[in-house]
Amino acid sequence: MNIVFRCFVCTLVLAELSLAENQSNTPGVLDLRGHDWQKNDLLAISENWHYYDKQLIDSSSLNQASDPETVDAQVVMADVTPGGIDGYGTLHLRVILDAPRQLTFWTAEIFSSHKIIVDDVILSEGGIVGTSATEEVPGQRESLLTFTPKQATFDIFIQNSNFATHRRFSALETYLGLEPAIIKKRKGDIITDAFLVGAIVMMGFYHLILYLLRREERAPLWFGLFCLIIGVRTFVRSNGLWHHHVFETPDIIWSSKVEYMTFGLGVLTFIRFFNLLYNKEVWRWIVQLGVWTSLAFTALALVTSPKIFGQSLPYFQLVVVFILLSVVTALVNVVRKKRDGSLIFLVGFSALGFGVVNDILLSQNSAAINATIVHWGLLGFILSQSAILSKRFAADYRQLRVAEGKIRVLNENLERKVEERTQTIRTIYDNVKTGFLRVDHDGHVLEGFTASCDDLFHKKVESGTSLATILELDPRETEHFSLAITQIFDDMLPEEAALSQVARRYILHHGAVDLEGAVIRDGENSVESILYSVSDAGPVLRAEKEAHLNQCLLKIVREKEAFKSFVIDAEERVDLACSHLKDKDRSHFKMVLHTLKGNFYSFGLEDIGSYIHELESLLHPHVDDVREIQSMLQSFMNKHAEVIGLDGKLHGEKSYALSEGSIALLRDRLEAEKADVKIIKIVDYWLKDIQKVTAFSLLSHFREVVKHLALQLGKEVDFKIIGGDILVDPQLVQNIIHNLIHLVRNALDHGIEFPDERGDKAPVGSLTIKVEQHDDEIRLVVEDDGKGLDQEKIKSKAIGRGLMSQLELDKMNEDEILKLIFDNGFSTRDRVTEISGRGFGMGALLTAVQEIGGDIQVASTRGQGTRFTLKLHQDGMKLKSA
Repeated sequence: MNIVFRCFVCTLVLAELSLAENQSNTPGVLDLRGHDWQKNDLLAISENWHYYDKQLIDSSSLNQASDPETVDAQVVMADVTPGGIDGYGTLHLRVILDAPRQLTFWTAEIFSSHKIIVDDVILSEGGIVGTSATEEVPGQRESLLTFTPKQATFDIFIQNSNFATHRRFSALETYLGLEPAIIKKRKGDIITDAFLVGAIVMMGFYHLILYLLRREERAPLWFGLFCLIIGVRTFVRSNGLWHHHVFETPDIIWSSKVEYMTFGLGVLTFIRFFNLLYNKEVWRWIVQLGVWTSLAFTALALVTSPKIFGQSLPYFQLVVVFILLSVVTALVNVVRKKRDGSLIFLVGFSALGFGVVNDILLSQNSAAINATIVHWGLLGFILSQSAILSKRFAADYRQLRVAEGKIRVLNENLERKVEERTQTIRTIYDNVKTGFLRVDHDGHVLEGFTASCDDLFHKKVESGTSLATILELDPRETEHFSLAITQIFDDMLPEEAALSQVARRYILHHGAVDLEGAVIRDGENSVESILYSVSDAGPVLRAEKEAHLNQCLLKIVREKEAFKSFVIDAEERVDLACSHLKDKDRSHFKMVLHTLKGNFYSFGLEDIGSYIHELESLLHPHVDDVREIQSMLQSFMNKHAEVIGLDGKLHGEKSYALSEGSIALLRDRLEAEKADVKIIKIVDYWLKDIQKVTAFSLLSHFREVVKHLALQLGKEVDFKIIGGDILVDPQLVQNIIHNLIHLVRNALDHGIEFPDERGDKAPVGSLTIKVEQHDDEIRLVVEDDGKGLDQEKIKSKAIGRGLMSQLELDKMNEDEILKLIFDNGFSTRDRVTEISGRGFGMGALLTAVQEIGGDIQVASTRGQGTRFTLKLHQDGMKLKSA
């Protein structure tokens, strides 16, 4: 083993001797006598120069110069060179040849102001050399000098001064040799720099683009910035010194600033990058130390002169060495944990760390290999990151291929399952009881509806058929249906609101169906079609009708006396309507029908009420059509006679229950008075008194009327009857009570607002019927807290119908204007409904009141409500008969 080692050492010594050839070791002398220029045409001559500190000399003043020091011309820092920080001096080298010949002298860069003199000829100048800061003009440049010495022995003088900068001479090697060899070396350095800068910058942009594509990963951002910053530093500080080729005489101050700033920013971006990769392995305070010292060093290089920030370099280098050791420690732990790519990272970082340490040693004029090895170390580190990235891409690609295989299998299975599911869905579609169909923007049925639709609609359903036709809608209903479908496809309203424009239930000739709509959207979120689920509403409808019938029968049983009175009145009104029809008095005919309709609805007999509503719309009704009302009523009473205890043959007969006390009283008085005229008067008075009933018994059915109408209108109403225990003559008020339904319906439909329209008022509306006794007068007060009567609208309608002129209206007071609502055919509604709108109900009520000598007073406050006061005289029947 020792023999091998000794042989290795001998080999190194021989190699060194062969390189040295015949070069003299005499200080300040380069002896090239006997040098074989064909074999070795390029010589590095940075070592063994004489340096004359504080002296600017040339060949003429060489003999008078003080004793020189022997130095290495490849010096970087001023504080490790003779002369201290500020100074000037001369480098001198004597070259001895066998004979004069053409040579080329090349130094890529001299940091300070300088002047190169050969044979007393100034071959190159960078700035102006001075003996003080005022005399010096800073400058730097590449020196590529070809010359032929006059004699075989000649002197090379390099005068320099560095008052403006912190460095002298060059950190790069100085060469002497034949011009082709020098040019070849120079081009090789330039090409090498191009490769380094190009590779580093390309990797930087690659990682920045990678970050832009995946912003959640921030490590590529910091590594991309690191590469770009290091690319700039390589551009300024490398063997080829590219910035000397871009700028003929680059500014020496800014060249130094860029070199040092990129050093600080490079350390900063690397720390951030490393922390993102291995944040659990590196201490947080190490990261903070690196970040803040890097920022401080960069800022110092930016705002101060080279003299100042140059002195801070050694301290920052110490921090960098400490960070390097910390990173190596962290990487060793990562490698032990066998993290993916950690070993490659460690190898690459070792190359980077070796280059950085070499650069630091070189800056301190200590042992170092080469001035630009740090750039190759950076390239090695960047290539290691490329290897890691390639490895990850390869792993991702393998996973992608595996995933593609799995997806292919899943797709095949999915296609099979979709086919199975499609068949299952088709089976369900063909057998499900609920129907499903889709319609387009024209309301036409699309392909893909269920077979059950044929049974539900009781007809053959085909694609392209209008849904309105299938639903058996009339022209007016079809127009409304089409508008509703258009609104849904316009997509201007919320889905729920738009879908609600289409009615839920439709009555067909052979049944009824319920529709439930849902919007189907395409990939651009536009309405593509409407899916309707169709269900048989027949059973529900029958159940609802049966429940309604039971409620109707229960109400009649509870209010039998009121119902008996209603039946007798209904028969009389049918006769009266037939009489008006024969006399062609359509105004009074419609008035009677309107009252009949309201009273039938009030007792829940909606089938008869709906029949009367259709009868009102006929242009030429027949007497038999009117008599059908009696037939329908008698049929209802006969069918349910056992439940209600009445049949259909009351014929106006009235029965009264008399107590034994009342009969005894009658007997006693007859005996006492001997049955004369007075007795007859007493009997008449008594009979009239015992016929009176409570007002509540005649008004109680309005509770169900109000409840039903409020539910139908979607309003909330609190209904009260006050003074119901007051006794009234049913013969006196019967006709009025029957017509009072119009006032109640109008209050609910026109007066009381919907909950969201009542503003500061309670959301629940109020409707009250109050009965008052005033001597010989009975008063019925109907009051609501709705929006009140609109006088301007009343005037407008009166003018529109030709009832009044504007001049006549101007002369009328408020009470007279409000009473216009009692004119036959007058209505402020623009649309007729089953509830109100024809304009005959209020006229019928006023006629009934006036027939017994009564009157109606109206008081209304806009936004607060309306009060109707019906004044009925107790002796009204006498007035009527008179």
